[in-house]
Amino acid sequence: MMSAADTIKKVRMELNLDQQHFADALEITKTAIFNYEKGIRRPKLDIIKKMRDLAKKNGIELSVDDFLNK
Repeated sequence: MMSAADTIKKVRMELNLDQQHFADALEITKTAIFNYEKGIRRPKLDIIKKMRDLAKKNGIELSVDDFLNK
């Protein structure tokens, strides 16, 4: 099972986005994405839902739980 940080990075990479463009799509900062991918911080539920929805629009099926794994 992947960590939340790994899941976030995997989604971003599968969407072929750099951290800035991923952040822009989620309406957050690039620093926030960096912190999520390094496991420094965890996104709040509303951001997780935005990530899930963005992934789903691009054919990547994930649940909220996929972003919560340690």
